[in-house]
Amino acid sequence: MRKYLYILFALLFLPLSASAWMSPIVCSGGGQSSSLSCQSYVSAAGTVNSYGVCETPYVYYAGQAQWSPASGTVSICKVSFTLSLGLGSVTGYTYYAKIWSMDGTSLDTVLGTSTGVKGSNAWSDTDVEFTFSSPVSCSAGTDYAITVDHGETENGLNYIRINRNGANTLNGYVAFWGKGKTISGSTANREASFAISTMQ
Repeated sequence: MRKYLYILFALLFLPLSASAWMSPIVCSGGGQSSSLSCQSYVSAAGTVNSYGVCETPYVYYAGQAQWSPASGTVSICKVSFTLSLGLGSVTGYTYYAKIWSMDGTSLDTVLGTSTGVKGSNAWSDTDVEFTFSSPVSCSAGTDYAITVDHGETENGLNYIRINRNGANTLNGYVAFWGKGKTISGSTANREASFAISTMQ
C-alpha cells in the first residue's frame, strides 16, 4: 500500500506540459463530440449598436462581409454575435446565423444555417451563440459572409441590431444586405462583434 502511495505522490508533482495547463475551446453541441477542441477567430468586443436585422426589406441580413480564414480550410461549428434589442419585442422570432458564399459584395449561396435561437428582449450587448448541426467548410482566399436573420417578414417596430467594434483585426467588414441579397451598406475598417469556432 505504501508503495502505491509513493507512486501517486510522485505523479502529482510531475511537471505538466503547456497543453495540460491550457483548456481548449470546445465545440459543444452541433452534433460534435465534446472532446473535439476548436480554434477561434474572435473580433474585438464591440458595444456600438450597428445595423438592424430584418428591420426593412433593405436592412434584412446583417453581419460580417468578405471574411475568410487566415490559411488553409476550416470547418465552422459555431459562431456568436453580440446582439442588442433595437426596438419593440422580438420574443416571437427565432434567429439563425448563416454562412454564405459571396458574389462580389452580394450574398450568393447559403452554405450552412445554424440551429435557431429564440429572440430575447433582454439582449443588450449580449453574446449570442449559434451552433451548426454539420460543420461548414471555408477556405482561405475565398470570401464568405456570416449573417443573422429570422427568415420572416421584416418589421421596423420589432427588431434587433448587431454590434460592431472599432477594430480591423480580422478579414472583412461589417455590412448589411436587403432581402434580394444585394449589399445595402457597410462600414469600412470596422467589424461585426463576432466570434467563430472551428474544428481542429
